[in-house]
Amino acid sequence: MNENIQSPYYISKLNEELFKKQKINRSYSLRAFAKYLKMDSSNLSSILKGKRKLPSKRAQDIARQINLSPLEEGLFVRSAINHKLGLKQPVLSHMDAKILNEEIHYNTISQWEYLVVLNLVKLHDQRITPEIISDKLDISLARATEVLANLLQVNLLKEDKNGRLVRTAKNIQTSEDKISSAIQKGHLNRLDLAKEKLSQVDINLRDYSAIVITGNKQKLPIVKAMIREFQDNLAELLGEDEQNDIFQISMQVIPMMQKEGDNEIN
Repeated sequence: MNENIQSPYYISKLNEELFKKQKINRSYSLRAFAKYLKMDSSNLSSILKGKRKLPSKRAQDIARQINLSPLEEGLFVRSAINHKLGLKQPVLSHMDAKILNEEIHYNTISQWEYLVVLNLVKLHDQRITPEIISDKLDISLARATEVLANLLQVNLLKEDKNGRLVRTAKNIQTSEDKISSAIQKGHLNRLDLAKEKLSQVDINLRDYSAIVITGNKQKLPIVKAMIREFQDNLAELLGEDEQNDIFQISMQVIPMMQKEGDNEIN
């Protein structure tokens, strides 16, 4: 085996957790760690050696058991699913991402202008002003001023020593697969924006596509993992050369059949 091949993220985190426990208690065994994780010790040993893959259904429970942060938990679960499917491992450069707090960053999560302005700051060489934001995003000057002021207030933007606005975090993201009124509102706002852009943007500068297929809903975690990998690949592709625009890329996977008990939102 090539020793330079990096272990999947979830295996690294499990080994790290085991090492921390053994550092505190030198007699702490793999068997004790397996019991803590509610796993068979031989299976855990094989997983840590990369000879066996962690069942994706257990990944989230184990991530919570070892008290990972929301960002680490998401990466842990994605890593386990991707490893099982033979997909690329999650982009670990996202480890420095700032997780948005719904209470503090409600507007940033729920209203499309905020994330676009954060990207405009990264894209624009000049000092960003409400006038530039208003012109580039085709929103009112009052709205541009409000968005900019709020981003400064919640410390997602700050002034550097030259008076230019810069981001306080290279990457930001929200929690995944958790109930959030801010995230739901954000999706609704992006859907409304997509409806507007459908008639406003040249067909050669946009893409709207959809398919309707039959499938097995038990495979949805796999589908989500493949979508996340595709999004990472798109971000990598679009970021390779000089960047001169901002894109919103949205995807939806929606079950179309109504079944008994499915009308409650979980």
